[in-house]
Amino acid sequence: MTVDLEINDEVLERDKALIDEVRDEALQHVTKYQDDMKRRYDRKVRLRSFKPNDWVLRRVTRVQDQRKLSENWEGPYIIDRLASKGAYFLKTLEGDIIEKPWNAYHLRKFYR
Repeated sequence: MTVDLEINDEVLERDKALIDEVRDEALQHVTKYQDDMKRRYDRKVRLRSFKPNDWVLRRVTRVQDQRKLSENWEGPYIIDRLASKGAYFLKTLEGDIIEKPWNAYHLRKFYR
């Protein structure tokens, strides 16, 4: 069995070019998919912004012994100040400030 090195090199170069083409096409598909997913997510997302002294409910962080019928929200709390973009420091109705800032995703406006 003899191997023609010249033909082998040609086939190898053709396969390398084909692999690069397939990779580029796959990258385009992934990029398009990610753009579509971002667009769908952004359509559903509602930005929540609060002002100081707004009343809010805070999402309950689950612990192991809580069941599915336990409360999902606790509060009300009062927005003390903005911590960073989308995060807020809260205080209780008694005026005690909660040390940890909470993301707006975990807060819901409380209407009194």
